[in-house]
Amino acid sequence: KDINYISDLCYSLKVLCCNFWPQHAADCDKARLEIINRMLRTPHFNCRMNGLKEVSRLIEEAEKARSKHCISQDAVLEWMSLNKVLSVALEGNIDQVQYTDRIKAIVEFLGPRLSSEELTNIWNLGEGENSHVQDNVYGIIAAAASKFSLAQFELLNKLIKGKWLESNDRIREKLLQLIGQIGKEAVNSKQVKPVQAILQLLWEMAHIPEIPKHLVERAFAEHLATINEMTLNKDAIRRQYVLNCVDDIKRTTHCVLPAVKQLYAICKSYSGKGMSMYNKANKATLGELNKQHEIVKLLSTSLNKSHAKG
Repeated sequence: KDINYISDLCYSLKVLCCNFWPQHAADCDKARLEIINRMLRTPHFNCRMNGLKEVSRLIEEAEKARSKHCISQDAVLEWMSLNKVLSVALEGNIDQVQYTDRIKAIVEFLGPRLSSEELTNIWNLGEGENSHVQDNVYGIIAAAASKFSLAQFELLNKLIKGKWLESNDRIREKLLQLIGQIGKEAVNSKQVKPVQAILQLLWEMAHIPEIPKHLVERAFAEHLATINEMTLNKDAIRRQYVLNCVDDIKRTTHCVLPAVKQLYAICKSYSGKGMSMYNKANKATLGELNKQHEIVKLLSTSLNKSHAKG
């Protein structure tokens, strides 16, 4: 319960050593890291949880560098690598939300340093039938996504597509939710290319033939939510997907009705949050798009065709 006192003691000893016996200062860090390592490897849940709390504390101290006596970021990374801290943590109770919440800090800290093998191993933990484990693994990945590189996003896209092919509709809906969460994290970290990759993936998912209506709607909903969260390159992205919707309507694919709805939602987003009117620039953009692509005429023609078939 008061395990943090041990870390406080190690820190205090280090401060003393730095002043009186500098040659022993590093031993205090070694002792603290060894204690945490042993806590993570115990079979007892509470002890492992306390170990993860101490890892989170190490990460926070290293990132904020509050004092010259804190263990450095490089030293923490080296220790985590040598002792396979992430692998050890993932062998624990990942069916428990409070446990996986602690793992999120580790995965986020490692971020772009995670190898393809490590990221794939994390993903594979959610491959069983336990829905709690799957939800928790997806939560870990989504929370850490803001720190991922473009290569890691591409690997995630590949893993998600592979999972989609072998899953039922319930799991596919979870995958769409995960993609949406990853997209929001990418937006928050202002990563343009990963956001574009996520939007493209959601668009492709919505266009998979013969998927149920509710999955098409969910894919488009996550797609629109991601666009609405954007601040960088937003107008260019909106224009791109307005034209994609127009193309769907022209080709009268199975996505005509969802495309009309998405077109309306994207155009409506030009009015901005909490605004009932369009500003002058956005009004001009919509007018230009309509003039270039005859959107109103296209919708009227599509509606007439639909009535004729009915």
